[in-house]
Amino acid sequence: MSRLKKRRFWGAVVLALVLPPLIIFAILSFIEERNELTEEIRARAPGSFISLSKGTVHYLLAGDTSSPLLIFIHGGGVSGLEVWKKNIPYFASKHFCVLAYDLYGRGYSDRPHQTNSPLLFQMQLDELLSKLKLKKPYCIVAMSMGAIIALDYVNANSCSLHKLVLIDPAATGDFQLNGLLKIPIISSFMMTVGWYPRALENQRKEFFNEKLFDEDYAKRLSYFMDFKGYKFTMHSTWIHMLNQNRLDQFNKPAKLDMLLVYGAQDPYFNRRDCVHYQKQIPFIQVVKIDSAGHMPHYEKPDQVNKVIYSFLSGNVFSVGVPALNNQKH
Repeated sequence: MSRLKKRRFWGAVVLALVLPPLIIFAILSFIEERNELTEEIRARAPGSFISLSKGTVHYLLAGDTSSPLLIFIHGGGVSGLEVWKKNIPYFASKHFCVLAYDLYGRGYSDRPHQTNSPLLFQMQLDELLSKLKLKKPYCIVAMSMGAIIALDYVNANSCSLHKLVLIDPAATGDFQLNGLLKIPIISSFMMTVGWYPRALENQRKEFFNEKLFDEDYAKRLSYFMDFKGYKFTMHSTWIHMLNQNRLDQFNKPAKLDMLLVYGAQDPYFNRRDCVHYQKQIPFIQVVKIDSAGHMPHYEKPDQVNKVIYSFLSGNVFSVGVPALNNQKH
């Protein structure tokens, strides 16, 4: 075979291998993230909007503003504050002023092309509280990645915090990212062809009750996934947020009570993680919620609401949920 024929042969082989994935990438890039977050869409959203330095932020304020303030900080999920929909009404009825908001890149908040770092989200929370001019001290309930934001806020504003609740926190920095996702062109291909098409199904495993996921949560998750900026937000979060360890940096405030609530079937948080948190924060109280995954407050809202309310009222052991501190393993 002549040199020219060999070149043509191997060129054809390479083309046959490369062209189909490129075609798939082009097609998926076109059909994924099809929608823009417009003012018309926001007009149909519950709650309010406020302009901050990095964009417009969606928030919900419920209850009497003269009551003690309870702030809900969601995790990295794109559905934003909607993960609290089974908790906000309960605490508003218990004479709290409840503030929940969508982190940048999630829910109805803007998706700025900014590094999703602790600094970005700390700035967002500081500006939001400053503009709303709500009374101190606060209590905070934070889940998953939101624990990083909450612990940073505690370290910087310990005098403003009264009590802190962490739900299945992700603040140990042990998230392992595929190294290929750190390479720009390859990461774009992987996010489009490999990750996005399976994103909805991947979140199913966060639930113990898969029927609840299918009939309720998945619909809203799909809705928010379709807005432009989702892949960038998640990729940036993996690289700049979930690798952050906040336990080693935690400074114990003088008058802060802390509670950790976790789902017994959470695939990302387990008994060993509890030991780590208790070692670093000896005064933290821990409650396990059976038959629940990564969002026990969503799967078991009645039980979790009572646990948190009991804690905020000064007692976590009066609601019939065994505390890890008192359990034998």
